[in-house]
Amino acid sequence: MNYEGLVRFMKRLIIILAVAGLCAAPQAQETEAEDSAPAEIVVETEYESIDIVGDGTLVDRVQALEESFESESALISEDGMQLTVREAVAMALERNPRIHVSEHDVERAWARVTQAKSQHLPQVSGTVAQIYNERIERQFNFRRIDLLPFLSGLGGLGGGGGMTTDPNTLITTMIGISISRDFQESLQPGDKNTAVRLNVRQVLYAGGRISAAVEAAEQLARSEEWRRVVTMDTLEFQTKQAYYDVLLAQALYRVTDASVQTFERNLNDAQQMFDVGMVSNFEVLRAKTELGAREADRIAARNVLKLALANLRRLIGVPQNTPISLEAKLDWFPYVQSLDTLVQQAYEYRPEIHALERSIDASEQDLRMVKGSYKPQVAFDAEFQDVTDAPTNPDGWLFTIGAEWEIAAGGRRKAERVERKAMIRGLEAQLEDLRQLLELEVTQARIQIEDAIATTSRERGTVELAQEGLRMAELRFQEGVGTQSDTLDADLALRNAESSLVKALRDFAV
Repeated sequence: MNYEGLVRFMKRLIIILAVAGLCAAPQAQETEAEDSAPAEIVVETEYESIDIVGDGTLVDRVQALEESFESESALISEDGMQLTVREAVAMALERNPRIHVSEHDVERAWARVTQAKSQHLPQVSGTVAQIYNERIERQFNFRRIDLLPFLSGLGGLGGGGGMTTDPNTLITTMIGISISRDFQESLQPGDKNTAVRLNVRQVLYAGGRISAAVEAAEQLARSEEWRRVVTMDTLEFQTKQAYYDVLLAQALYRVTDASVQTFERNLNDAQQMFDVGMVSNFEVLRAKTELGAREADRIAARNVLKLALANLRRLIGVPQNTPISLEAKLDWFPYVQSLDTLVQQAYEYRPEIHALERSIDASEQDLRMVKGSYKPQVAFDAEFQDVTDAPTNPDGWLFTIGAEWEIAAGGRRKAERVERKAMIRGLEAQLEDLRQLLELEVTQARIQIEDAIATTSRERGTVELAQEGLRMAELRFQEGVGTQSDTLDADLALRNAESSLVKALRDFAV
């Protein structure tokens, strides 16, 4: 692209942004915020699209821009993957590993909910053991039905088992019915016996601890779902930012390339003037030096472009050797709502808020679990046992229903309550801090948009003046009444104005 084409390109690009900003109208959507986890996550939001390369509403003013952008896309690749900003986001949300990590985190969180719910269901266990007996011979027989009151520890809602000798900790009253069959067998030293046991346990009452654990797990799972939305939003933003960074790097490369072309003309003019004796060899050497500096700047800009492309490829999950070309289109929200409205929308829709609120709900259920430990627990236990050739171990079923009540725990439960309450207060403080941070982010974003538009408006006139200044400096030098310093200053002013302009466009898009 020649220098005159660059001038026309930059002027028309500014016109587009100015007209687009004036034509944009706010489009607010009344959406009811979900207090729970998102059942359906909408990935692509409806944006207003300003087509830089020739939107129908602005086609009369930007007819040349489509050719300009198409020709500049060849700077990356003529046959590369054609991408719009939305296509880049869709690829990132499908291929980026962070999305898969967040999906697995959600899956793991809901698996913990199933684990918590399993405590409501019967717990069945069985054992098979081979017993070697080394005892003296005995003979006996009996048949009886016993009603046995005894003190026993449930062992965490267990039953029918161990006796406890620590009345300060647990006091359990249990009624057991043991049904045994006749035995008239002898134990011989060296006998080998097989023991088969089956145990069924059902918790009847746990002071609300199980239901609290289930609710806490569900709230944490919902919080994890909202964190997945945070990951998706962050990745979408980073992908769009990388996309516009590539367009910025392209534009800055074109600026440096145009500067190289300017100093190539300057060197040619200096050489011709030296040949006819109008200037000294110093002017030629200086022109060569400045041309070398501009070529170094172009190489640096080219490397920045390569790095920007590498970052975009990483985010969208394609190999680094994949050629791509980008469509120059801005997708953006109208920002003209009042600041208070924007802040309230952030409070209502930002997933970080919902994720933290669900974490607070889960912590409140943890506190409820601790309070449930003050209440007794009731469980039903059924055990079947069959030991071959072992009259001292009666076979059959043993049914037990018992209550366990932890009366004193040495202050442990009180400390747990203090811990849970402190955790809740800490999360509430984090929520308030997050709200203040979101308000700051929204305010900064609005200021940056206004600054980008102001910069664009200002640099439009600056670019026009700088272009005319460079043209006059080159003409004066060609006529022998100007110096290379004038040309250098005019070129630097033009490069700065053009760079500020394309950076403002990028900042507006981001």
